[in-house]
Amino acid sequence: MKERNMSSLKTLIIASAVSITAIAGSAHANDQVQFRLNSYELETNNGTKVVYKRMKARALRACDGGNSKLSKARSVNACADNLLNEWVESVGNARLEQLHATQNKSYKISFRN
Repeated sequence: MKERNMSSLKTLIIASAVSITAIAGSAHANDQVQFRLNSYELETNNGTKVVYKRMKARALRACDGGNSKLSKARSVNACADNLLNEWVESVGNARLEQLHATQNKSYKISFRN
């Protein structure tokens, strides 16, 4: 196992520019929000679910910025949904895209040739 396929050990770093300024104290325009994962984490359904859960939590933290007022919840959720959509598309993993589509009804899977 020492000679594991190097492509499966590739660490993916996804950076997205968050452009939401309506939420005070949250991510501002041009802020880079990163999410790291190892490609081997997406090799199983359970691993994909764990990565997706981490992605979702990271997106919410990035968009909330410590603001927990209910009146801003919609903006925070919209920001997190947009960030999550960007990350899922950036990874380009069919298993992750299918999981995201079942969790987020507004997400449309882009079929690749």
